[in-house]
Amino acid sequence: MTKKSTKLLIFLAVIIVLLLLFRVDLMEALLAVAAFAAAAAAALFIHEAGHVIGAFITCRKVVYFRLGPFTLSVLDKKMYVSMKNFYWIGHVLVDVAEFQDDESYRENNAKQSIIFILGPVASILTGVLALTVIKASYDTLFVTMFGILSLIYGGGTLLFSDGRMARKMSDPSKALLFYWNVLYSVPVPREKSLAYLLEESERYLFNKYIPDKKAIADNFDDLAVLYYAKYFSQISGENGINRINFIAVIRDGFEENTLKRRERIMGMLILCEEIVLLSLAGEKEDARELFELIEHESELQEVSKLRIRTYMEHSTVMAAQYFAKRKEMNGRAAAIRNVFDYYEERILKEQGLWIS
Repeated sequence: MTKKSTKLLIFLAVIIVLLLLFRVDLMEALLAVAAFAAAAAAALFIHEAGHVIGAFITCRKVVYFRLGPFTLSVLDKKMYVSMKNFYWIGHVLVDVAEFQDDESYRENNAKQSIIFILGPVASILTGVLALTVIKASYDTLFVTMFGILSLIYGGGTLLFSDGRMARKMSDPSKALLFYWNVLYSVPVPREKSLAYLLEESERYLFNKYIPDKKAIADNFDDLAVLYYAKYFSQISGENGINRINFIAVIRDGFEENTLKRRERIMGMLILCEEIVLLSLAGEKEDARELFELIEHESELQEVSKLRIRTYMEHSTVMAAQYFAKRKEMNGRAAAIRNVFDYYEERILKEQGLWIS
């Protein structure tokens, strides 16, 4: 039995004990809980279906659809179903069209805004419909709960998540992190789009932080953009992102313990990329020195340590352990890969570390 299952059983047991202590009718309580669970699942499904409709309207491909414990993935016109959605929430990943200039980038932003906004719109419309038209004919606890939860979910995501992301799409610089995340999560690499993102990320970070490069240590989103840019610069062989020495700023933050928790985690990931770059360049002593700075960080995952040691030690054994750990963490069928998997495999092959 997993820890999550154990916690769920303990939670249900506590609820039942409380119901018995307060002499609440157990059957009525269980029916109410069942109605709430079913309404919550239905409201979540409608919301995510709104994003899927947005994808169809904008001619975008849905990469996966997650709801509850299930993940439905599509790759090469084949469908894969797994129960590897560890967070039990809804999420739809939609691919983006190739972009390589400002015009195509802005076009993608506009279409992505539609995809974001149709989730809350679907929730709010169905919530209003449930509490008016449907409730007039079927006045049940499920319909009432579904209507209320849909309105809460729609309004909440409109204000704090999907609506916020839709607004971010209107600002090209704020959209950078979103596209980096998406383009490393989809199954097929889009080289032109990634090259454009790298160029835009360099321009954005340089223009913003040339006056005061230390300020980046306080901005989580910009640190994340820097992390992705450094990774793809390693892939593409472009070294422009290193024209400003952000590494010194992040290193000082670790040594002086001035980074906040989220920024410290992202800074640690950036230093991981720098260690790999130093290792690939043959600067093993500098790589080891930098690794010693973060090696004992509690947030540094085992898979990251295996990746670093693979390149520092140039070890095929470490490479095999690293990819096995990635597969275990991803929890996907072997055929369902993302761009990060693709590039990691490519680098290992180029370095003679890949064992098929």
